[in-house]
Amino acid sequence: MAPKKQLGGQNNSSKAKRERKLLSLAVKVEILALLKSGVSHSEVGSKVGKNESSIHTIKQKEAEIRGSVSVAPTKAKMVSLVRNKVLAKTEKALSVWLEDMSQKHLPVDGQIIHEKALSLYEHYWDGIVESERKEFKASKG
Repeated sequence: MAPKKQLGGQNNSSKAKRERKLLSLAVKVEILALLKSGVSHSEVGSKVGKNESSIHTIKQKEAEIRGSVSVAPTKAKMVSLVRNKVLAKTEKALSVWLEDMSQKHLPVDGQIIHEKALSLYEHYWDGIVESERKEFKASKG
């Protein structure tokens, strides 16, 4: 007898979602240097463990990346990583909360989700240097 499929066509043996690998500004600058020297997008992707489309995106954002490095190399890197971690934690917690509400058959609307996202974001900023904090506006969607 074949294993029962879950919603979305995944069976019980499917692996957990792969965690994102964030690249530092320094690595992005190295990628840009490799591209400038003539190395192909696919070769660069293989070297850094990213797919070709990610390398194309880095190339498209070259001006922004170089601008961040020239303004404050270490500060820009640190703020970017902290913000990304807080946003990732917020998204994951919001997803878990929504699943819990769904299992309990409790109604939620856009406004409730919006408020919960804001409160979770505030919660995850506790203990992080206030000067690194950036404004967060939860979307209505």
